Amino acid sequence: MISKVTKGSGFRGVLMYIAGKQGAEYIGGNVSPNPKEAAREMGTLRQYSKCKTPVWHCSLSLSPEDRRLTNDEFAEIGERFLEKIGLTNHQYTIFRHSDRAHSHIHIVVNRVDLSPKHQTWNAWQDVTRAREAKNQIEQGYRLQVVAHNPQFACPEISRGEQEKARRARTIPARQYVAKAIATASQTANVRAFVKSLSDNGIMAVPNISNTGRMCGFSFVWGKQHYKGSQLKCSWASLKGRIGYDAERDIEFLLSLLPEDRYRTNRTEETRREEPRRKRTIYTMAEWQHMGGEKGSDYKRAYKMITDRYSLRDVAQEIKLHSPSMSEEQLRRILYRSGKLWIENNTDKLAWAYNSRRRYIRFSQDPAVMLLQVLALLISAAVKAILRDIEERHTTRQIDNLSQELRAMMDYAEKKAMRRLHTLERQERQREPERENPLLEHAWEMSMERSR
Repeated sequence: MISKVTKGSGFRGVLMYIAGKQGAEYIGGNVSPNPKEAAREMGTLRQYSKCKTPVWHCSLSLSPEDRRLTNDEFAEIGERFLEKIGLTNHQYTIFRHSDRAHSHIHIVVNRVDLSPKHQTWNAWQDVTRAREAKNQIEQGYRLQVVAHNPQFACPEISRGEQEKARRARTIPARQYVAKAIATASQTANVRAFVKSLSDNGIMAVPNISNTGRMCGFSFVWGKQHYKGSQLKCSWASLKGRIGYDAERDIEFLLSLLPEDRYRTNRTEETRREEPRRKRTIYTMAEWQHMGGEKGSDYKRAYKMITDRYSLRDVAQEIKLHSPSMSEEQLRRILYRSGKLWIENNTDKLAWAYNSRRRYIRFSQDPAVMLLQVLALLISAAVKAILRDIEERHTTRQIDNLSQELRAMMDYAEKKAMRRLHTLERQERQREPERENPLLEHAWEMSMERSR
């Protein structure tokens, strides 16, 4: 069998087309055989979901060599097919068509299920799932197993390509290259395959990964470049035909590549031989001049924060100019410089940078502001520390430190939110009540009676 899947937004059109075909027969389903009533039933259910494409349509076609199936067998095949792909609790209808040499059925399903929640069936990889279900059914009903791509090197030629070839009085370029590949694939080995294409003016360019694995060919004919998948001759179907052997043919294939196209794991070599150069904001002389006397990294960090550098840049700059500094010292520097910066800018500070170079709004309350900025400083310190560790597995000390800092961040955020709620509640209480003329009149009347 051959399966073909499509999706749409309206039930009426597809049902009227399927039921209106000459010789169409209703053979199964859980909705009305009348296409208008079935469309009305499915459309009523779709109103409970936000799905824009609730129509799932699949056709199952028999091969001309298969035996003739009855309507009951076809209906059973359709129900088993829906069960295997997970569409049992859905509205569906099945029609059989006999207008062609090969009999086939059309299955229309509502992706919105019949459960009280009216969930939508996930159509991710539905074509692959339908193909797998179809293959299992073929074995159970003794039907001919049809491959997904039974014809090798027979690409579909678009109308534009056909018109272009007709004007030039030639055959389409895609068809010419595909026929040459089909002829060359009958050769004995890879070398003969490449030579046969070369004789026809086609250059076969191998695609080899950095690990030395052969991934397929690209074919160049004049100004036209095609991948194997565009010509219906992928590497999975081609390597068996030309007898590819990795140990024997890899050297020959590498010789076909230009020198700059193949790099033997260049990334790993660069990591081993030339370590990655890190970006610096200040030179060593500028860094020393910023702090003045020895041991003034706090002033340097404070100067960078004042100049509106992000906390990530501050941590990276300190680590670059002081590689022997421990993580605990870096955390103290960031904490102390951030606290000093807050104390000196409490009256002016309303906006500030975070570690991702985005503006964030701080509270005007000094206590809440301090907690917010300290949480950002701690987060930036953890990221800078873990980023500078090149080993895959961090040590236990760094793990404990990161857990401790995350706990501090959570505590700071909770306390800041409580403080903000308290301030908002106090502000609401201080707001004067709105002037109401009725209340003023009642108050005047009570005053007169008291007199």
